Amino acid sequence: MTTVIASFSVADYDNWRAGYAKAVGDPNLRSWRIWRGQGNPNRVVIMKTFDTREYADQVFTSQAMTANGVDLASLTVDYLDEAGASSVVPNDEFYWDWYKHEENLSTNRGSFFLVGESMLFAAYATLRAAGSPRAAIAISSICGLGIFGTCIWLLVGIFHSYVTRRPLTRKLGDHVSRISEIQKFGSSRWYYSLLRSYNLMGIFLPGGILATWTILLFVQRS
Repeated sequence: MTTVIASFSVADYDNWRAGYAKAVGDPNLRSWRIWRGQGNPNRVVIMKTFDTREYADQVFTSQAMTANGVDLASLTVDYLDEAGASSVVPNDEFYWDWYKHEENLSTNRGSFFLVGESMLFAAYATLRAAGSPRAAIAISSICGLGIFGTCIWLLVGIFHSYVTRRPLTRKLGDHVSRISEIQKFGSSRWYYSLLRSYNLMGIFLPGGILATWTILLFVQRS
């Protein structure tokens, strides 16, 4: 592919830009960009990428260059082959994407544990209804497994909230100017922060389920 960078002056940028809208509809045009001078708004730099050098020559030697007031005396055209590329993600995008990734992980993790706990509670109810001595042993095992799994859920939730999410939120606040508005939304009272979904799903819910499993285990043994 061939990339063309052209620099030129126009009589009136708005008039030229309106006509240029037709040029970017060319099906042979792979990509394009426009820059406009800060000191001289009628100074224009464009970059176009085509499949072949031959087609690029046709575009930049046609009468279309002068149709919208391009000053040919100011025109410079360079034909380039790509020799390397790099893309640096801005800090605000990086931390925002990371934040969304952590939120998705938290949601998916909560759903996974909820499904697992539901299966264990269903097994407990089935064995409890059986009422046999062997079922009593299995019920104790189910309760122990429920306590073990819920402890993992609770510890992961606490780790995510205090070790990962809080420092990440502070970092995000340093780079995304409007994050403070998002954090303040619905937080006029101190206890609202405790009722956010990541606290409910990651700490309070597993804490309640852990207490439930513990009570069921002692009821079973009594």
